[in-house]
Amino acid sequence: MIKSLRLQNFQSHKDSLLEFDPGVNVIIGSSDSGKTAILRGLKLLTNNRPSGDAFRSTWGGDTKVELITGGEQDEAIITRIKGKDNLYMLGDERFAAFGADVPEEIKQALNLSEINLQQQLDSPFLLTESPGGVAKHFNQVANLDQIDQGLKFVQSKIQKISSDINNKEEDIKSLTEQAESYDYLEKMEEEIETVELLQTHMISTANQQKKISAVVEQLEDIDGQLPEVRLILELEKPVDIILADMKTAQDTEAELEDLVLHLKLMADLELEISSFKDVLAVEGSLTLILGLYDQKTKLMTSEDELGSLVGKLHAISNSIVTVKEDLKEKEVSYKENMPEICPLCNQKIKKP
Repeated sequence: MIKSLRLQNFQSHKDSLLEFDPGVNVIIGSSDSGKTAILRGLKLLTNNRPSGDAFRSTWGGDTKVELITGGEQDEAIITRIKGKDNLYMLGDERFAAFGADVPEEIKQALNLSEINLQQQLDSPFLLTESPGGVAKHFNQVANLDQIDQGLKFVQSKIQKISSDINNKEEDIKSLTEQAESYDYLEKMEEEIETVELLQTHMISTANQQKKISAVVEQLEDIDGQLPEVRLILELEKPVDIILADMKTAQDTEAELEDLVLHLKLMADLELEISSFKDVLAVEGSLTLILGLYDQKTKLMTSEDELGSLVGKLHAISNSIVTVKEDLKEKEVSYKENMPEICPLCNQKIKKP
């Protein structure tokens, strides 16, 4: 169903919008008012005809034919634009470089043909056609030509399959005759299985023989090593006794070294004890000397403190003398510079 048609810069239509209602719609207008241009616009949209720019308006701008079809759920907006760009649009999808044809997606969205676009001066539909033309048209409508082609294709396939079946049956017959000449294969298969079992057994026996040979070689090596092992076993007891004696000797030597070390330590201690005896002999005199040294240190500290105090007293005495002399100078300056009458209260000033 066509919902609306919009023509922009198409012949006499600068920007015309036609909205259609479901059912029959009638476009009425005076001669040369643009009714036929509406059909031409539809033909430009559906057939990409006429070619060229004769239908474009003289005032310039892109020529657009926009058609809205379908219902609310399957609405489609198809636009044909000719101007700076030459393209079809289906919604937001753009189609360019299509030549003189109409893009297949646009055809499917429009679902219109020449039958849907009959003009005023066109001959009545099918009435001027020959019986063969009418039959051809209805064949196209009902797709009878496709049914005929389908039947021909199916019959061709049936014939080919039948031929293939006959060929296969002959092949089966030939192969059956050949298979009869190979009846001995079942018996041969049993014999081959027996041979395979024997071969498997033979391989297993050979592997076991290899293992036995390896064990025999190991036994021979052991027999060759037995005299050396016997000699080692005979020497084991004496060697153990020698090792025990060596350990005892090592332990004794370690004890001896410890005794020598203790004796040396004892000798060192005796020397230290003898030196301490001399120290103890002079311990009393040393204590007295240390006491006198402490007293001397305290007296020296007191002397330093007294010297510091005496220096401070001298400094204070000098400061007092300086202050007294400065005070006298200030009194003399005061007496010399102070007027007899106060400039503020105009009273006589008493001088000391």
